[in-house]
Amino acid sequence: MKKIVRLTESDLTRIVKKTIMELNKSTYDSAARVADERGFKRLSNKFSEHGKEFGFVSPNTILNLVFNTGPSEEEHILTEFKIIDMQREGDLENSFIITLGSLKSNSTKELYVNKSGRNIDFLLSNKFECLPEKRKDSKIILKLLTEQGVDVSDVDLRSITYEDTGF
Repeated sequence: MKKIVRLTESDLTRIVKKTIMELNKSTYDSAARVADERGFKRLSNKFSEHGKEFGFVSPNTILNLVFNTGPSEEEHILTEFKIIDMQREGDLENSFIITLGSLKSNSTKELYVNKSGRNIDFLLSNKFECLPEKRKDSKIILKLLTEQGVDVSDVDLRSITYEDTGF
């Protein structure tokens, strides 16, 4: 015989949070969608908020960028960021804005990413040319673009990596 267990919303929230604490943002969004469909609006909002805050936190989302503030080598600055969010830029199909949080300060920056043909252009705060520092950083960007439905199979990893090409 099956036993019926009744849970309050707070009990359910506590159990689910404990169970999926380390999952990525897409899973949080999926959980929020399911909770919303089943009528748990507060729980859905909590999943969405938690996913935005903690969903991208993993070693695979720490991004090192080198940005160019001038023509000389001394004006190339390396900064470490964590990826917070990613959105399409307006109605453009292959243009995105990635919100980055600085690991050194509490500031956030926006990384504008535009894929045209076999090239990908990067602009930090829409004014500084930048590139991912190493190939592992470039792979993170390519993975994010792939998750958004962008075909990056024709992009040469070395062409978008600072250690391989420079500015």
